[in-house]
Amino acid sequence: MQAEEEDIQEIRKILETAERPYVKTLLGNSLKTAQTQLKQRKEKQEAEKKRQLEVKLESQKKITYTPITSYAWDQSTTFVSVYVTLPKQVESDDVEINFGNRELDAKIKIDEKTYRLLVSNLCHPIQTEGSTWRVKGSSLTIKLKKGEPKKDWSGLDDKEELKATRHKALAEKGASTMELLQNMYKEADEKTQQSLLEAYAKGADKREQNRTQKKQES
Repeated sequence: MQAEEEDIQEIRKILETAERPYVKTLLGNSLKTAQTQLKQRKEKQEAEKKRQLEVKLESQKKITYTPITSYAWDQSTTFVSVYVTLPKQVESDDVEINFGNRELDAKIKIDEKTYRLLVSNLCHPIQTEGSTWRVKGSSLTIKLKKGEPKKDWSGLDDKEELKATRHKALAEKGASTMELLQNMYKEADEKTQQSLLEAYAKGADKREQNRTQKKQES
């Protein structure tokens, strides 16, 4: 397409210097023809891009992902490493990893399934260009380069960070101990909720025993 645009510019330059009417007419017709052909080619190219995008979007709609919920992670001063054990051995061509500022999207094709690990709310920003991955057999290792080196991550996502921020805001507003405990319970998972209930029950029993003991002593 660049060649056609250069041809049009060349014809225009010659047309500007042409003097004979017949030559001007020929050049003018050539210019119109070149412009029409260029326009048609651009329209055809845009139509093809649109068609390819529609095909891609349609194919994505048909994909049913199997979420990856089991993984391990650790961190160093510069990287957060994510370890995924896959159901079977795969090749690099079966893996697609996309990094965003605060997003990790890993897709792995295994037989008729596409497994996916999507974290759209990473704990902190990462450097996409410095983040890497490798697969060996059935082990997938993803290394996220920290956007801010030496900054500790409380988790792979930002859930714990947000919980801590909300809890701190409540405390700063002068919330009571009961209100803080209620907030902790509300945002905790099922296992932690059970632990909080048990701790509260034990505390209540101890307080009742202390009151009973004081009454007996008096």
